[in-house]
Amino acid sequence: MNDLRMRKVKELPDCLNLFSCKEGINNAIYTDSTYLASLYGRPHKDVVGSIRRILLKIPELSSDIIKSRYVSRGKLYPCYDMTRKGLEIVKLHFDLCIRVSSKTREDIALSTIEQLQGIRIARQYTVNNYRLDGYCSDNNTAYEVDDDYHYETTGELNESCRKRQEEIQNLLSCSFVRIRI
Repeated sequence: MNDLRMRKVKELPDCLNLFSCKEGINNAIYTDSTYLASLYGRPHKDVVGSIRRILLKIPELSSDIIKSRYVSRGKLYPCYDMTRKGLEIVKLHFDLCIRVSSKTREDIALSTIEQLQGIRIARQYTVNNYRLDGYCSDNNTAYEVDDDYHYETTGELNESCRKRQEEIQNLLSCSFVRIRI
């Protein structure tokens, strides 16, 4: 992939022309994760994490989404090169994530729990310096609705969230429910 040349591709559909693209071997069309990050205004490391999770769910895309690296300020960072098919799938993922905001998904999740269990969940409940997405005093349960950034690429809850959860559980002596969205 070292011989890729940057160029704007006119034959792409209008919705994809926003991307800077590269022409590679056999005229395959590529772009990379750094362009997606700039287009969607998201940190590149978050975009890389999202793409990594997409590949874990759909390993067949590994020929269309290729792990790569780039240099910035003298440091080497991971990124992904994508064929047109890979680009379209990743773009669809980001477009769907944008359509339903985190706050909306949080409200939907907590409202569903309230309806199914017949309980009332207080939103944005404050415990010391922390704010919970929801808390039900009747059953002493804390609720957190988590986006992907709360988790490592292995699927484990990241350390800062684990520590926060332990502290809240110690303060309230409560059970803790995490809803991953």
